Formats: sequence, structure tokens, C-alpha cells
Amino acid sequence: MAIESNKVVGFVSIWAPESFIHHLFVSPRKLRGGVGLKLLDLSKKRYPRLSLKCLSQNSNATEFYLSQGFTIAETIGNGAESYHLMKWKSQT
Repeated sequence: MAIESNKVVGFVSIWAPESFIHHLFVSPRKLRGGVGLKLLDLSKKRYPRLSLKCLSQNSNATEFYLSQGFTIAETIGNGAESYHLMKWKSQT
């Protein structure tokens, strides 16, 4: 959880058995301020591999995860319901 001035500004929720990121949320006021990056970095330190689903139409999120070393393993579905299954694996 990311907290600034006693207010939650972001959180990450991971299903541990599969190292699956269910949610990575950043307050709209804090977007592009490094909160998501810090939450993702903490997650990477705890898990040697991570996966997540990202809506295909959410190009901002897709680009963010790609820039952080995730790859698109598979794209599932069509249209507004399609999503990328994205994966990341530690290099160490």
C-alpha cells in the first residue's frame, strides 16, 4: 500500500499461489508520479515472477507494464473484452 499524508494513494493486490497481480491501483491524482512503479518494484522484490491481465484497449497500462519488463504472453478475446496475459520473470 502506498500512503502519502495519511491517505492511501495506491495499492497492489497479489494472489500469492500464482504470483498473479489482481489489482494495481493508483489514485488518479497520483498517476505518472512514480507510485505504480514503487508498488511494482516492491512486488518484484517479493516474487521472482509475476503475471497479470491487462485490457488490450488500455494502452497506457500496457505500455507501463512493457516498460517494466513484462511481455505479452497471449492476447485473449476480441473487442472491448480482449485482454493481454502479461508475464514478468526476474533476471537474477
